[in-house]
Amino acid sequence: LRRYIKKAFFHYLAVIVPLFCFTFFLYWPVIRQPEILLGRHNDLEEQFWPMVDFTKNSLLKFKELPLWNNQILSGTPLLPDPQAPMHYLPNFIFLVMQINHAYLVSFFLHTFLAGVFFYLLLRQGFQINRQASLSAAILYLLSPRLVGYLEAGHVGLVFTWTWIPLAFLATKKIIDHPSLKSSIVLGLALSFLLATHTLIFAFTLFGLIFFLVINFNKKSNLFKNTITYFALGLLICFGLSARSLLPQWEWQKETTRNLLLQDRDVYPKWISKKEFVKSVFILSTKDTEKNLTLGISAIFLAFLGFLKLSRKRQLWVCFFVSSIIVISLNNASPFYDLLLKQKWFLLFRVATRGWFLINVLTLLLVSLGLARSGFRWRYLFFVVAIFESFFNNSRFLNKPIQPILTAPQSVYEYLKQDQSQFRVLCTTRCLSQNQNALYNLESIDGYNTLVQKNYVSHAWQLTGAYWNYYTLSIPPVGAYIFEKLQPSAKSLGEYNTKYVVSPHPLTDKGFKLVKTINRYHIYQNSFFQPRFPVPVISYSPNKIVLDISRYDKSTLTISEVYSPGWKAYIDNQTQTTVQETPEHLRQVTLSTNGQQLVFQYQPHTYQVGKLITWLTIISLLLGIAFKKVNTKTSFFKRIITS
Repeated sequence: LRRYIKKAFFHYLAVIVPLFCFTFFLYWPVIRQPEILLGRHNDLEEQFWPMVDFTKNSLLKFKELPLWNNQILSGTPLLPDPQAPMHYLPNFIFLVMQINHAYLVSFFLHTFLAGVFFYLLLRQGFQINRQASLSAAILYLLSPRLVGYLEAGHVGLVFTWTWIPLAFLATKKIIDHPSLKSSIVLGLALSFLLATHTLIFAFTLFGLIFFLVINFNKKSNLFKNTITYFALGLLICFGLSARSLLPQWEWQKETTRNLLLQDRDVYPKWISKKEFVKSVFILSTKDTEKNLTLGISAIFLAFLGFLKLSRKRQLWVCFFVSSIIVISLNNASPFYDLLLKQKWFLLFRVATRGWFLINVLTLLLVSLGLARSGFRWRYLFFVVAIFESFFNNSRFLNKPIQPILTAPQSVYEYLKQDQSQFRVLCTTRCLSQNQNALYNLESIDGYNTLVQKNYVSHAWQLTGAYWNYYTLSIPPVGAYIFEKLQPSAKSLGEYNTKYVVSPHPLTDKGFKLVKTINRYHIYQNSFFQPRFPVPVISYSPNKIVLDISRYDKSTLTISEVYSPGWKAYIDNQTQTTVQETPEHLRQVTLSTNGQQLVFQYQPHTYQVGKLITWLTIISLLLGIAFKKVNTKTSFFKRIITS
């Protein structure tokens, strides 16, 4: 036993140390200069960092998960947002560390674990020798595709890189030896994928089903068990994700996502097929979504591995690769017109989202090529592939940080002097969401993957811009760059907007110029209305308690956008209907006299989802405990019998 433990220890040490070292080499430029990842004014800084900061502060201050985000877009649901940080369990690291440090540590650990799980997929799943498995795992964690996600600040996509190989490993285990353990691992991996990026989850599920089909022998006695345990893994994933997944399904019809079906445009656009082919072999562009680089050496090794496959599997691989390529080619695809007629294709928004499946397949074939005997120079190609990866990655990480026009710190400091509760707008989005979060400023504009449709329709009047297409930024980049927006003071006042910052003069007479800092004019809105017409007893993201003891009107309107998840109660007993005003604000009818009015964000689907999630966790714990008891009983029976 000691010899076995010692051998296993040194075996895994010989794997973990190289993977850790290569992860360290990858992140060394970031460790030396963190701003090359944290200061790029990208999705990480403008979308994810503020959400994490808001969630962390809410947890520490109110001791509850925030389901509603009142910092941007005049308030927006956080619970059903697929990118919300509270859905992903490993994000607990942000509670114990400073956010910037936590991001660096989290990225490092996720990349390292990605290499470990890919090694286990090859070694335990496909029984490929240790050297070949380790080599392919190193190339996986050094993938230029992953580094492109890091540079762009696509936090969720970086995290998915870890769980993709684990999902495939669990599926391979289910194919070979169906068990509850493998189903649980599959369910956990898929739930983490769903919590980090919905489209990657969908593509992974497609890849797993395809993988199941080509690796499964229908004549085997394990047929029913394999299907059963795979389905159990999907059921576990649903159960663990239900508390966030059900509200997401409910909220989708209220969001701007379906605007993608009207625009019928998918990114990225290729100049030609030649550009696409070039981007696969070498890093020919610094466009994140066009970064499909596999590397010349890796492709050569993958070709060697491809030759080791049976003719039947070669055909399956060709079919699978062709399918992903046809989608990724987008406008250069011979089936482009047909693709544009498909709703699922339009909803992808980015045609190259599924390219990670080609990465996984290529490196699986690379491991087969490295394990192939008879070609003495194969590991020389692996060394070249390592240098290719580092060269491509350094080009991405060293991309110049594009300057953006943001207001100076003195603008934030001036606005922060006003201690009342209000919202602010900059006509050119010169107030960064990151800085707004630091100064605790609430805005009517914002940058987010999903926005409520009712708010967008009114944002035309609020911002002075008009658009009819899907956009992550409110107002859209094209609107505030090429137009000198003239917002409505009265409409902004109704939405609790007290200050407007603008580099150009505003013509609405409701705006009064109070300060000019550098070239930025700060206007105070004379139509400003308090957020609540009555005294506030308590205010948190999920719950607002108002004093209505002296309020004598039959209706009460608050200056916050309407969303169907909000409920209202008089004295915590009588529920009253929350209605949507023509301006898309929240309004309630006070049919009875009362002392307090309580607004609470509690979508019905969240309550149902929480119940399903807890039942799933309890069932899994009972199943594991029952299995352990049976294992011990069988062990003692064998001893007694012998």
